[in-house]
Amino acid sequence: MSLRIYTPGHGLFLDSLIMYGLASALNEGNFEYCVIGSAQAFELSVEGASASDVTNLIAYVVEKCKEDVVKLLADDLRLVQREVSNKLRAFLSEAATSDKVEKLLRTYFVPGHARDEGREARGKQHVWLPFYPHIGKYFTGEFKYKSKEYGVCPFCVALASLGFFKAALPIRYPPPGIASNVVILSFEGQVSGDVLNRMMSYVKSPEFVQEVLERRSLHRAARILPLTVFNWVLLAFFSAELLKALYEAAASWTALSATFDVVKGGVVQVRGYEEMSIDRYLSSLVRLIEADERRSRKANPLDRLRVLTERLLREGEEDPASLEALYRFLISRTPSDLYTASRQVVKRLGEGFGKDFCEELACLIQ
Repeated sequence: MSLRIYTPGHGLFLDSLIMYGLASALNEGNFEYCVIGSAQAFELSVEGASASDVTNLIAYVVEKCKEDVVKLLADDLRLVQREVSNKLRAFLSEAATSDKVEKLLRTYFVPGHARDEGREARGKQHVWLPFYPHIGKYFTGEFKYKSKEYGVCPFCVALASLGFFKAALPIRYPPPGIASNVVILSFEGQVSGDVLNRMMSYVKSPEFVQEVLERRSLHRAARILPLTVFNWVLLAFFSAELLKALYEAAASWTALSATFDVVKGGVVQVRGYEEMSIDRYLSSLVRLIEADERRSRKANPLDRLRVLTERLLREGEEDPASLEALYRFLISRTPSDLYTASRQVVKRLGEGFGKDFCEELACLIQ
């Protein structure tokens, strides 16, 4: 018997965060689950679990993580203003109480929770920008709706903040500014709980945080690269095992990325937003990995791609054009884009490592 849980239907960014919040709780139990994503919402199907089981898992995980969630959002990234951090803490405390979660979770057992929320809702919490960047003034013209507060319930806020803590990839700009790129991987199709658990465990591991999220070159990349190119660069630092797991899932993956800036008075603003399919890019990286696995003498193409990226991001000599050309080829896999990438890399670095690696990439041309 499966227990089905549905995200509210607030839109891809917020629902993805809520889905990761729920999934992170399920990962603490011994239940097998899968998630089906669509354009409207996510459906989590949990085998052998009761509503009480899921309620207790959510309360347990929120209680364990709530102070770290507030610290990340309010103190480290400053994406939630400090004067409202107590409100966030109160929402999390409510979601850490089993009796209250049991009542709140019932509204997630049928699709359409969002019908009672949104821009016309009264008496709801105005959702904060890091959970729903589309509400920023930056987007009101592009998405053709009035600039009006979007109301959600405290339980949605609590789960979204937990999902942000567990699955979002924040890369801060170098000082002195207070800005950051935030990337979330979302999907349409079916993904197993095992894959989601592996991904969340990997991106929040101390090794990944220290080697990738805190890497100085990636902080510079966040500042100088377009969001699309930055996403490609960031994903190149995923492990071969995780890239293959994502690629082999029965789903189509999308990178959701936003640039947040904190200006005078601690006000958070959205400076950019992208939703980009990464399926073809994942297939290029996996094809490089598999080609290397067939060789008797390993060339470690992912490591070589990262080294070349680091050289093109060398402090004081950053070359966004070369990086963009290199990663564009990994999307298009056309001879003309490989030629352009090779010329740009040789022009920047000269003959040698960069040119040799570009020649290796010819195996991807279709």
